[in-house]
Amino acid sequence: MKTIWFHMQGYRDLPDDFRDRYDSIWVTPPNDELCHSPEVAKYLHWNLDELEMADDLGFDGLGLNEHHQNGYGFPISPNMIATVLARRKSNAALVILGNTLPLYNPPIRVAEEFALLDCLSGGRLVAGFPVGSPMDTTGCYGIPPTQVRPRYHEAHDLIKQAWTRPGPFAFNGRFNKLRYVNPWPKPLQKPHPPIWLAGGGSVETWKFATDNDYTYSYLSFMGHKYAKVLMDGSAQLLFKVALCRPAFWQRARLHDQAQLRISVEPSRRQRVQLRLQAARSDLEAARSRFADGNRRKPCDCGRTNRRSSSQYPRRPSHGHPADSIDGSRADCI
Repeated sequence: MKTIWFHMQGYRDLPDDFRDRYDSIWVTPPNDELCHSPEVAKYLHWNLDELEMADDLGFDGLGLNEHHQNGYGFPISPNMIATVLARRKSNAALVILGNTLPLYNPPIRVAEEFALLDCLSGGRLVAGFPVGSPMDTTGCYGIPPTQVRPRYHEAHDLIKQAWTRPGPFAFNGRFNKLRYVNPWPKPLQKPHPPIWLAGGGSVETWKFATDNDYTYSYLSFMGHKYAKVLMDGSAQLLFKVALCRPAFWQRARLHDQAQLRISVEPSRRQRVQLRLQAARSDLEAARSRFADGNRRKPCDCGRTNRRSSSQYPRRPSHGHPADSIDGSRADCI
């Protein structure tokens, strides 16, 4: 089992009467009234401190994601945060879950930035391709709901081709018409970094994951038991109803049987349990434990030195650093 420190990077100081005064934390909370840039500057440094601490403590991966116009989690561009982490001397995977593909026009930008991160990190990237939440795709970026998945599928195909086909070549899609697709560089991992999907139970995402042998990350807000019900299909017994959709494992088994495979790899699934941000007192306590005496000391070349293994022993890594979190083998919480 592999473990990931997944940081939502939310806004930490909302007013106590927020629930009574505002409709939502997403899309519509007034920015000038609630979001104060000096506080954000402080939070961003705290977030990076916490991610670096997770790396020091031996987590197998550092998780980042993308959301827009909200206080629930506003990393905006996980690639920018990952660039800071990519130069560290580490074997922790950079799990970017992910870049919301329908938002990019053209999506070749994702292919370029992910390839750059993979090279900069020494091949530690896990490339997350989420469809995206309706709040991000439709609410913030104005994409018609009927175009979200068509744009997603086309973006996925363009990025995969950019990583695996020799360039330059032309791409003539419905939403993207590019005369020259020729990204510099291509990813360090060949043929490409492991690709993970994320979702909250959408049948279409399940099918896309099984059809392409991608890891599916169920984003659970309600804990392990609810996630197990959804993934195993035991809701029929729990709620005494016949669901019109088969569970993820049923779909995976059907797909494997059609491909004449013997069994389904359990590692195709992971569960991401989202937790609330730590209270201020908890945060300060964590920061005090990570005080000056425990911080990494910069080396002459400007990069950071890892602590000795005697301080925080890590799980053994075999082969390439990214192998420790490869989506084809990892079973993550």
